[in-house]
Amino acid sequence: MANTYTKIYIQFVFAVQDRLSLIQNAWKDELYKYIT
Repeated sequence: MANTYTKIYIQFVFAVQDRLSLIQNAWKDELYKYIT
C-alpha cells in the first residue's frame, strides 16, 4: 500500500467581533497551557 501515512494540521483561531478581549487575565495562563 502506497501513501498509508497522512499528516493533518489543525489550527484554531479565536476571534470575536470588534476584536474585544474576552479572555480574562486570570484565565490566560491556564488557557495557554492547553493551547501551546
